[in-house]
Amino acid sequence: MADCAVSSFLGLFVGLLDRVTVRYPHASDILPFIVSAICSFVAMSARIAFGDKMCWIGMTFGGIVWMLPGLSITFSVLELGTGNVISGTVHMFSCFLGLFTLSYGMVAGQKLAMALWHNHDVIIKLKCDNHASLWLQLAFIPITISMCV
Repeated sequence: MADCAVSSFLGLFVGLLDRVTVRYPHASDILPFIVSAICSFVAMSARIAFGDKMCWIGMTFGGIVWMLPGLSITFSVLELGTGNVISGTVHMFSCFLGLFTLSYGMVAGQKLAMALWHNHDVIIKLKCDNHASLWLQLAFIPITISMCV
């Protein structure tokens, strides 16, 4: 549950940072790298401080999930499917560059936290061991539907 609070804080931080960078057009070009590096740094620092209770990958993606180019990839695949090869390829390549920027920021933040806290023995698990209770899992679908309505 503690990693949920950290993920919420990171998501709020990323949203506020996005609102601030709207005023500065050149800052939005480097925003994905900076945001993913900060989220990864905070998540890895929490993982080092609190141990296996914290899920590094879950906390990191909790902050930057809305920056993933899912809709852009969908549109580029639609363009490729309708025969617009040049436009679809350019948009797909642009999406992959955005994904590379996010992933590079995640690795940079992780390595910075490990170097700053002098802890290189942390084992990074992509599948976290701590699961939500059965009641929370059953309530997930109604909560999600009520938030979407």
